[in-house]
Amino acid sequence: MSIVVYVGMMLAWMAATRRSPGAALLGIYLPVMLLIPETFRCVVPGLPHLSFNQAAIVPVVVLAWARYARTCKWRLMDFMVLAFALIVSYSDWDARGFTEAKNLIVAMVTSVVMPYLAARLILLKEPLHVQMGRQFVILVFAAALIGFLEFRLAFNPFLWAFGKLFAGQGTGWVTTFRHGLPRVAGPY
Repeated sequence: MSIVVYVGMMLAWMAATRRSPGAALLGIYLPVMLLIPETFRCVVPGLPHLSFNQAAIVPVVVLAWARYARTCKWRLMDFMVLAFALIVSYSDWDARGFTEAKNLIVAMVTSVVMPYLAARLILLKEPLHVQMGRQFVILVFAAALIGFLEFRLAFNPFLWAFGKLFAGQGTGWVTTFRHGLPRVAGPY
């Protein structure tokens, strides 16, 4: 049932092809990244273990690269982000071997390099700065409102909502208490 992760990828592809990569970034990737826990992953033998946001960013970057990469000029920060991802990936590969490190390598590409490239390519070509800030604030506010529910009822609604789809995942994610009050974890 964890293959439901790829629904976000399909929705992002449809939004990016029908409207624009910027629309997919704002309408699909940002809500998925901020409201769905990274804990839940699609575990299919032979494939990297992708979370919802890792799967959703792939079509956004592929289509943004196809549309905007020709006119983009490389900058120092681009090389620094790539170097960071390569150094972390190589370090894990050297320490644990490829079979153990492949998920971290994919995570570095889909959680560090691809979101950077999406923002770098899309925000330069599509005037989405204000919309992106507004969408981010609204989504974080929604997560905070759900956090009040978590604080009041002492259970995580995100775990409750998605835990049924991902058997055996997120079981270690329990509500902890500090000074007798439940600590809000939210989707993060």
